[in-house]
Amino acid sequence: MITRLLCHTIAPARLLLAPPQSSLIMYAGIWATVTHSLRYLHTAASGIPAFPEFVTVVQVDGQPFSYYDSSIRRELPRQTWTVQTEDPNFWERRTKSSIVDKQVFKTIRRPKQEDGWKNPGRSRPPRGPGQQLEMASMAL
Repeated sequence: MITRLLCHTIAPARLLLAPPQSSLIMYAGIWATVTHSLRYLHTAASGIPAFPEFVTVVQVDGQPFSYYDSSIRRELPRQTWTVQTEDPNFWERRTKSSIVDKQVFKTIRRPKQEDGWKNPGRSRPPRGPGQQLEMASMAL
């Protein structure tokens, strides 16, 4: 599901209100509506060696904006323009949000995990020796 955000940009337009020899120039703001897309991709996995238990990728207009995984436990910017923000606590809040998302995702998955493959008529998927693989992904 893609959430649409509306963002207003100002394009300055010069309006000449005085004779050309004068230096009086005024600017008028022209408002344009620009639509952007925002997508959160959450992936949870278990039993996969060297792969994080939980990963979140945030995309803006289809481009990676930030990345979080349960191994590094930090939300990291993926674009140069996102490194510097006006709010010094922005990336800390994004990290906390991803930690909450991880807990929610684990709670959502838990009943399915406990049920497992107990349904009659379903066969257990093939596994390697001593390895239980499960992977789920959700786009919000």
